[in-house]
Amino acid sequence: MDNKKLKLNLILGVAVTAVVFAVILTLASFYDLSISKFMTSGSLAEGEYYASNQFALFFEVMGGSLVYIAGGAASLICLCSAIKMQENERFFFIKELKGVAYKIIKVVLIIGFSVFAVYELYEFFHDAFKYTDRILQGALIGSGVSFTLNTAYLTAVQLVLALLVGGLIFALLLRVKKEDILKLLKLAIAILIVEALYLAVVGAVKGQVGRVRYRAMNALGDFSYYTPWYVINGSRDLTVNGIVTGGADSSSFVGAASDTCRSFPSGHTYCAAMSFALVCLPDLIDRFKKTYIKVLCWVVPVVYTVTVAVCRIVVGAHYLSDVLVGGTLAFTAMMIVREVLILNCAHFKAFIKKKQPEPIESSSEPVKSSEE
Repeated sequence: MDNKKLKLNLILGVAVTAVVFAVILTLASFYDLSISKFMTSGSLAEGEYYASNQFALFFEVMGGSLVYIAGGAASLICLCSAIKMQENERFFFIKELKGVAYKIIKVVLIIGFSVFAVYELYEFFHDAFKYTDRILQGALIGSGVSFTLNTAYLTAVQLVLALLVGGLIFALLLRVKKEDILKLLKLAIAILIVEALYLAVVGAVKGQVGRVRYRAMNALGDFSYYTPWYVINGSRDLTVNGIVTGGADSSSFVGAASDTCRSFPSGHTYCAAMSFALVCLPDLIDRFKKTYIKVLCWVVPVVYTVTVAVCRIVVGAHYLSDVLVGGTLAFTAMMIVREVLILNCAHFKAFIKKKQPEPIESSSEPVKSSEE
C-alpha cells in the first residue's frame, strides 16, 4: 500500500472515530439517566437490583469473560512459541540464545506461560460462578438464609475445566506451523498488553470516579445519587443506609454487591472490545487476507461489543457514557498496539518525508577535447 493511501486511511479512521465518540459522549452527558430509565424498563422492575432479561444477563456474564479467554489463548500461543523455539533463534524480544542460557530461558517461559494460561482460563469459569453467587446472595437478603456457591469443591471443578479447555486449545495450537505460531506471537503480545492496561487502569479509574450504578439507585428507589461521568466522587459505596466512604459490612451493600459505585467506565465493554484483536489476523496470516474474512474480522467485534454494551445498560449496570468510554479505550489501545507491533508503524511512517537524494553537480569547466 502506497504512502498516500496509508495517510488517507489513518486520517479517515481517526476522524470517524473521534466524531462518533464526541457525538455520543455529548448525548450521554445530557441524557445518561433518561436513556438508562428507558432501556431498563421491562427488564429491571422498581426496587430490584438484578434484571430479569435473560439475554442481557447472559452477556453480563459473557461480556467480561473475553478478557480471560483472550488472555488464556495468548498465553498458550506464547507457550507453543517457547516450545518450538530452537537454539540461536530470536524469540520476539529475546536475542539469540544457546547452551545453558537457552535451556534455562526456555524452561522458565514454558512453566510461566503454562501457569498463566491455566490461571486465565480458571478466572473465566470462576467469573461465571461469581455472578451466579452474587445473584443468589442478593435474592436471599432479608430471608435469614445463608448460602454460597463459593466452595472448595466448586473451585476444584473450575480448575479442572480450565485444565481441560487449556489442554484442548494447546493441542490445536501445537498443530499450527511454526512460522504461523511465530507470527501469532505478535498478536498474543498485543492481547496481553491491552489486558494489562485493563487491569492497571480501568479498576483504578472506577474507584476514583465513584459513580453510582443505575441499578443500585433503582434498588433503593433514590436517584438523587446520580452524577455525570465527568464528576470525580472519590472512592465510596452505596449501601442500604446511603453513601459510605469507609468500609462497611457486606450485608449492608445493595443487592449484596460491593461495587455499587464503580460504574464508570464499563469494564465489561472494555473486555468485549478486546475482540478487535481479530482485525490483526489478516495482517499476520496470508490465508486470512481474503476480502470476506477481513470484513468478518471487523463486523464480528463491532456486533459483539455493541451487544455487550447495550446489555450492560439494559441490566442497569452502566450508563451510555460508561460503555462508550470503556469500549473506545480498548479499541484505541488495540489499534495502537496493532500499529506498533504488527504493522511496524506503517501509517505513522507514511507522514515522514523521505530525504530526496542530492543532485550530482555537473562540472562547470569545459571538457577539453583530445585534439588540444
